[in-house]
Amino acid sequence: MHANGKECSYEKAEHSALHPGQSARILLNGKAIGWLGKLHPKWQQHYDLPKSTYLFELDASAVLSRQLPAYQEVSKLLPVRRDIAIVLDENIAVETVLSAIRKANIPLVLDVALFDLYQGKGIPDNKKSLALSVLMHDTQKTLTDSDADIVMTNLQQLLANNFDAALRN
Repeated sequence: MHANGKECSYEKAEHSALHPGQSARILLNGKAIGWLGKLHPKWQQHYDLPKSTYLFELDASAVLSRQLPAYQEVSKLLPVRRDIAIVLDENIAVETVLSAIRKANIPLVLDVALFDLYQGKGIPDNKKSLALSVLMHDTQKTLTDSDADIVMTNLQQLLANNFDAALRN
């Protein structure tokens, strides 16, 4: 997620008040600014909470110090969405992949988001499949299939070079 040049991300981390394996540290430009996760079962029992409780904590000064969004004219041209499914090593974090794509600044790529993560039948051991939605936009002209194909080829090459990722069959 981008916020006026600042990148918010999440990393797997343990916190004593949060459920192990169901918590994350919140980062803004690589700096820890908070936590997110499910309340640890011992605290859920201690406070006699009938259902799972999720919570977050943010450093207010980090959140308040951000710039306000600036007005941008809305383009009359529609964005193009393409999906790509890749297979890569299971130890590579999704956020690492998304961050590398954002940092590459591939022309015309407006946003990339994960919509499916799969491991199991049809995927080799020690591998996982990521399905990514790629949103492309050009504010000057309507994107053609050829334009979108070039973007997707560049994205596929980036993923192959950085993560030894292959297209999922």
